[in-house]
Amino acid sequence: MTEHREHAPKVAALRAEAAGLLSGEGRARLLRHVEGCEVCAEQLRGARRFHEMVSRATGVPSFDRDHAVRSAVMRNRLVQRRTRIQWGGVLVAAGVLLAVVLATRHNEELQAAKPESVAPKEPAATPVESKPLAVAVTALSGAIYVTEPARPERLLTIEDSVIEHSTLRVSARASLDLALGEEAAVHVAADSVVALDAVRSDRIALRLTRGELSNSVGKRSAQQSYEVIAGGHRVAVRGTLFAVRAGADAGVSVQCEEGVVEVIAPDGKTTLLTAPASWRERVGGAAAASPGPELEAIEPYTLRGGAVLTLPPATGLTGWEIAGQARPASELLRMRVPPGALDVIALLGGGRREVVHLEVDGIGAQVDPKNLAFLKVPEAPIAAPVAPAESEIDASSVILAGRPVLQRCYERSLKNESSGSHALRLSISIDPRGRVKKVEPASQKPGETLPAELTQCIRSAVLSWQFPAPGGDGLQLEAPLRFQLRR
Repeated sequence: MTEHREHAPKVAALRAEAAGLLSGEGRARLLRHVEGCEVCAEQLRGARRFHEMVSRATGVPSFDRDHAVRSAVMRNRLVQRRTRIQWGGVLVAAGVLLAVVLATRHNEELQAAKPESVAPKEPAATPVESKPLAVAVTALSGAIYVTEPARPERLLTIEDSVIEHSTLRVSARASLDLALGEEAAVHVAADSVVALDAVRSDRIALRLTRGELSNSVGKRSAQQSYEVIAGGHRVAVRGTLFAVRAGADAGVSVQCEEGVVEVIAPDGKTTLLTAPASWRERVGGAAAASPGPELEAIEPYTLRGGAVLTLPPATGLTGWEIAGQARPASELLRMRVPPGALDVIALLGGGRREVVHLEVDGIGAQVDPKNLAFLKVPEAPIAAPVAPAESEIDASSVILAGRPVLQRCYERSLKNESSGSHALRLSISIDPRGRVKKVEPASQKPGETLPAELTQCIRSAVLSWQFPAPGGDGLQLEAPLRFQLRR
C-alpha cells in the first residue's frame, strides 16, 4: 500500500494518457517516468488493455498508442517485482470511460443519420376563418346591372354593396371597379359578365362567362386561394396582377403582368406563367403560348371610402385622368375620391390636357359643364322642344349639386347635437319647364317627424332648383337621401 500511495499522484495522469488526453511537455515527462518505473508501466499496460477491449466491443478505434511508450514498457523486465495494485480505481475510471465512448458513438451515429442542414420545423399554420368579405363599388362608368340570388336584375349604383353569389353584367362602353374586402380588387371591362361564386377570407372565386377581367391580388397564404374560372379553365394565383379574357369565339386568354399564375385545364394539365407572360387557347385548337401580350392587365381603382365624384359624359374628350388613372369620358362616370382639393385632367387627344380644379366636400363633387368651356362645343341650332321621356331626365346631377345646401340645413337644425344621421325622402313635383312646384321632405323611418326648422330649410332650398324640362304634364320624383353630422 505504501508503494501504491507513492505512485498515487501519477495514477490520474496514467489514466489520462491511456485515454489519449495528454499532450505536450506534461506527456513527455510522464513517459520518461514510465520508462524507469515498473509499477506505473504495469498500470499503463492494464489501462491500455482495457481500451483495446472497449475498441473491439464497440468498433470505435482506441487511442493511437505511442511507439516510445510501447518500447519503454517492453524494456521493463521487472515483472517478478509486480506490486499489488488496487484495480478498483482503474475499473471505476474504465466504467466512466466506457460510458463516454458509447455515448460518443451514439452521437456520431445520430449525426451520420441526420441531414447536414435541417431547417427548424415551422409551427402548423393557423387555419384561416372562412367569413364573407365586403364587396364595395369603387368606380363605375355607364350602365352596370346586378342580379342577386332570388332577386330580379337591377341597375347598380356606386352606393350599393355587392354580395356573394351575385352576377354582374357590364354593358357596352361601360366598366366597373370592385374592392373585394382588403384582399383584392378587380376591373371588369365593357361587355362582360362575371359571377362572384365565392368572396370569402379563405377563398375568392370569380366565374367569367364573357369579356375581360383584370385582377390585383394581395399576397395570399397557403390556406387562402384566389381563382378565376373561364371556359372550363381555372386561373389560380397567390398574389399578382393578371387579366383573363373569355368568349365563345376567342376561347380563353391570360396575361400575367406580375408574379406567377397557374392555368389549370379541364383535364388537369397545368401551365405556369411567370410575368411577363401570356397564354391563349383558341376554340377548336390546342393551347399555346401567345406570341405577344394581347391583353392588358388594368390596375383597378381601389379607394373604398371618401366622397363620390360625378363626371358627366363629355363630347370632345378622349378620356379623364384621375389619381394617375385614365377613365373613359363617353359615359357617366362615378368614383370614390377623398374629400379636399382635387385636380381632374381632361384628355383632349394629341397630347393636349386641361386641368379642372374641384373642391370635394363630405358629400361629393361633380364637374359642371361650365368647367368644360375649353372644349368650345358649338351651340346646337334652336329646334322645336321635344318632351323627353321620364327615364331620360337626368335629375341626379341636380340633386347632387344641391346636396351641400341640404347638408347645411341638416347641421343647422341639429346644432345642439354632437352626432347623428337621418335617412330622408324628398317628394318633388316638377312642372313641364323643369321648375319645382312642390317638395315634401319626410323621414324614411316610420312614425318619425322631422324638425320644423329642417323641413322649412329643405323646402326653401329645393324650390330654387331647376331640372331639365320634362314637358308633358311635368314629373314627380322621389329622392332618397341620407345626412350625417360632420362635427
